[in-house]
Amino acid sequence: NPSQNPSQSYQPSGTPSPTLIPTVSLEPTITESPSASADLCYDDWTTLSNDIRMASAFGANETFILCSETTIEVNGSAIEIFSGNITLQCGQTGSRADRCIISGGMDQFVLKSD
Repeated sequence: NPSQNPSQSYQPSGTPSPTLIPTVSLEPTITESPSASADLCYDDWTTLSNDIRMASAFGANETFILCSETTIEVNGSAIEIFSGNITLQCGQTGSRADRCIISGGMDQFVLKSD
């Protein structure tokens, strides 16, 4: 009992409150596309840009699929691509009919040579 011994401090019982620690995912958003359920595709600029930058920096051979029927708003700087092995594809088939749009910004992509 804390009131009987002044040198003791009172500690509430139970589990401590959880702390909120922000996390960053390197995985694309999982969304359903019209062509198949639960296909992996990108529907936001930040995730797309982070993943392309990482793949480009390591020279990875990657295809990044934009979600069909999606407009992605540029909310940052242009994505610099240093690797010739990066492919952007609209929808699962890569068809213009899948209507992927990247909108906004002065530049969306900047291709750089090594």
